[in-house]
Amino acid sequence: MGLEVILAFSFGLIFIVTLLVLAIKFPRPTPFQYTVFRVVLALAAGGIGAVLPGFLNLDINLPKGTLEAGGALALFVLVYFYNPAKLISEPDITIQETTGPGAIITGGSGTITVTQITGFTPEEYETGVKIRIKEVKKELAKKHGEERDILLKKEQVLVEKLFNQEESYRKRVKELAEREKAVSELSGLVPEKDLEKALAELKNGHEKLAEKLFYQVKEQSEVSVKQAAEAEFQLGKIANGRIDYGRAFQHFKRATELQPKNSLYLNEAGILANTLAKYKIAIDYYEKALKSYLITYGPDHPTVATNWNNLGVAWNALGDYQKAIDYYEKALKSDLKTYGPDHPSVATRWNNLGGAWNGLGDYKKAIDYYEKALESNLETYGPDHPDVATRWNNLGAAWDGLGDYKKAIDYYEKALKSDLKTYDPDHPKVAIRWNNLGLAWNSLGDYKKAIDYYEKALKSDLKT
Repeated sequence: MGLEVILAFSFGLIFIVTLLVLAIKFPRPTPFQYTVFRVVLALAAGGIGAVLPGFLNLDINLPKGTLEAGGALALFVLVYFYNPAKLISEPDITIQETTGPGAIITGGSGTITVTQITGFTPEEYETGVKIRIKEVKKELAKKHGEERDILLKKEQVLVEKLFNQEESYRKRVKELAEREKAVSELSGLVPEKDLEKALAELKNGHEKLAEKLFYQVKEQSEVSVKQAAEAEFQLGKIANGRIDYGRAFQHFKRATELQPKNSLYLNEAGILANTLAKYKIAIDYYEKALKSYLITYGPDHPTVATNWNNLGVAWNALGDYQKAIDYYEKALKSDLKTYGPDHPSVATRWNNLGGAWNGLGDYKKAIDYYEKALESNLETYGPDHPDVATRWNNLGAAWDGLGDYKKAIDYYEKALKSDLKTYDPDHPKVAIRWNNLGLAWNSLGDYKKAIDYYEKALKSDLKT
């Protein structure tokens, strides 16, 4: 055996082992990562095939001719065109909810009555969200890896705020009312003049002075543990409102350390841990919060249903789809009693159940749930909403799994058309649609069309 053959074989073996490690580390690669893995795996197979000259001969019928290859080249072609690893489902097919749609609960202080924030108009809110989207897009161009993934989540949240502007504005007003109440309770702990200024700013939708006061309170040695915990919690809420997930999690974590039985603090810490892909930590927080919620509300309350859903989201992310299904079904049963079938929360449960069954490979069951979610969301939002695009994409993925590639293409094209209205052509969601279309056309044997879509996805990923 010649030195060149030994080196080629060694090269192939090393890269295959490396790819196995990367596959474990990145179970859901981006389209660009997927393309790189695919090319390198094909090269590695060719390297190993170098020790088998003439052993394998291959003919591939392409739309415009036939490709013949033998030995190492045959292995390269075989792996490149027929590799089994497919990115067919959107990385984020579940919807994380932060609170139940009832009253805001504030550490045992009762409920918040929403008051009109006279100096903070819907127009100002919309402008602020648009400015933040531009800022996130600028940051995206400079970041990679985990930081980039977090920014993409931020952008998705902001875009959804614009699409559900009326509802998200109401939530923002509610948050500011909550902040007003919390700041008012600082009377006697901070100078009254500063307190009045912070309350006046909150009326105009600004939280900087309030944030400063909460920092002052948490550093005071004479305040009670409960007051310090509430200050940490409010700082977490302010950071979360800015979509500063890392800082928000640290504040919520500290709040739970000071008040370990406060279900609201535990739940918020769980949500942020899940957002930051700390799934096992999220589950621990959720389970502790659930025990308290069940005692307080019983099983048929929206807050409990949300907690079950969030536990399902975390277990789904860890790949334990059966456990996820158990929690999603509990959430669905509860929400159907509360809202009936025509409510976005119920559509979320159906979508998440579809995702879990898709993960288990039961594509027909997945399709049933995805279709229910799609029908509900179309009625609620219309066709040009990000949630509807996700439903179409997920239906495409399920039909792809069943081998009906033409049906998959129909759904992928609908998702692409919708997302192009929502996002720029260089957005990762659009790249996923192009990549999935490429995979479906590849499976149909139309390699020219597949390449066109792969190139679009690759071009988009290289920009972001």
